Amino acid sequence: AYDSLMVQPVFGPPIELGPDVRVCQGESTVLTAQTAATDVVWSPSDGLDRTLGNTVICLPSATTRYIASARGDSGCVNFDTITVVVLPRPDAHAGADTSICAGSSVQLNASGTADRFEWSPTIGLDDPTALRPIASPVQTTTYVLRALTGTCESFDTVTVFVSTLNVGISADTVICKGEATMLRASGASTYQWTPPAGLSDPNSDTPLASPQTTTTYTVRGIDQLGCEQTRSVTVRVRDTASIRLIAGSVTAAAGSEDV
Repeated sequence: AYDSLMVQPVFGPPIELGPDVRVCQGESTVLTAQTAATDVVWSPSDGLDRTLGNTVICLPSATTRYIASARGDSGCVNFDTITVVVLPRPDAHAGADTSICAGSSVQLNASGTADRFEWSPTIGLDDPTALRPIASPVQTTTYVLRALTGTCESFDTVTVFVSTLNVGISADTVICKGEATMLRASGASTYQWTPPAGLSDPNSDTPLASPQTTTTYTVRGIDQLGCEQTRSVTVRVRDTASIRLIAGSVTAAAGSEDV
């Protein structure tokens, strides 16, 4: 006698995670399990905001292969896998802040490894796509270096300080011989007057000048960035007029008090 038994396999619920994902280091991505099951478990837990549910936020520190298991009402389990590939970010180092005098230039000392580089703003740069362009800004400017490799990018900044030195000086003046006048300079941090002859202090912003002859003084003003500028002022000296008094003869009556 024969008998038969039909065994019908029961499969877990279908589940689909989609194609592998590529992210830049430090970026997150959303992983979604396409399944009708409500009991979905993710592993490993590294980089996941949670391990239960159809949707998780993934922020892995390194390339990771994730497994999502779906359990149906029958108790059977099905699973799928997805790999999140973490791409390294390019290096971007804009260099140390620097300073220049008005009208001069400086080469930005940037470094890095990337497929391409972009600087912004572009104003004052000879080549905004070069790693180390020549910068000639007319005012203090902060430049942003963007390094790109594929879809990944990194940023860094550098500031070029531009001197605003503008030395002011008093107007030309006239004095009599033996007199003194105060000279005035402004706009700098330190001052140097030449020639020093006839000056009370050649390193002051307000020295007293008492030259013996007409003299043109030049002041060199230096700011905190080391930039310098010169201005000149002339002190004209007039000779004093000599006066000679000649006494005449005077007569008076004896005993008179008036002369």
